[in-house]
Amino acid sequence: MDDVKAAAPIYVQGPSVATIIAMSRPTALRPVFQVRLSADYPNKRGVLHDLSFEIGEGEVLGLVGESGSGKSTLALAILGLLDHKGGTVRGEVIFGERHLEGLTSRQMRGIRGKEIGLVLQSAVSALNPVLRIGTQFAEAWKAHQCGEEWRKNVLDIFERVRLPADEEFLRLYPRQLSVGQAQRVLIALATLHRPKLLIADEPTSALDVISKSEVIGLLKQLNCEMKMALLFISHDLELTASLCGRIAILKDGGIVESGPPERIFSQPEHPYTRALIGALQSRVPMRAAGSATHAAASHW
Repeated sequence: MDDVKAAAPIYVQGPSVATIIAMSRPTALRPVFQVRLSADYPNKRGVLHDLSFEIGEGEVLGLVGESGSGKSTLALAILGLLDHKGGTVRGEVIFGERHLEGLTSRQMRGIRGKEIGLVLQSAVSALNPVLRIGTQFAEAWKAHQCGEEWRKNVLDIFERVRLPADEEFLRLYPRQLSVGQAQRVLIALATLHRPKLLIADEPTSALDVISKSEVIGLLKQLNCEMKMALLFISHDLELTASLCGRIAILKDGGIVESGPPERIFSQPEHPYTRALIGALQSRVPMRAAGSATHAAASHW
């Protein structure tokens, strides 16, 4: 595998994640999240292998890879849920100053949904089909907070994610929502407790072009307003470049390259990265690859 330049914080082997980060931190942002993981399934070893990265406070990191590269395995491993799929995890996950890999299931339940939010790709299947929207928010609130002020907080977050902030909407069932509305409901659930880190796992894959643009704009807005870090996982390099200040390229369970979008597009180092960009250019031959990076650079 090609060596990654010193400016890239990813896929550097070493004795601890703290050493990795100290040697390769790309910005002055204080890290809120640091990872070095390997993961296996009973019938497949090395699904993730020495995968290392950090995310600074308020930073947006994009993780790009094709199907089967280990993207969703990483999200489950971070949240301590991979054992539900029969997987095992080795390594370190440091959130703030806490090592999550050493926590009990009960301790992790206190972090998931409150301090780390998760947005899945299929909102329709992620929402409980037999519970009204309001009931699902009430349960999500009471899982981590006492008191009955959930309604005020829910209506406030509805306004942030551009959903109807009224009682009528709270009485709806998931089946009564459009796909775009359901995805915004899922984002509202994930950010209800104002987490320090939001993991968005392919949140736009089931959406049409307009809804994708709306969700990307919404994630940008929430990142700015809530100052939360964001790990955006996607197979879409161009879309990721429009949102993220840094991109990591994932292949076969390892990160082969990382850097700012403008550098990734203008000077790709790894053959796989060059192949991704080449496929993008061949799909839209009249469009310069720099258009996506310009959008990303202008935002950051």
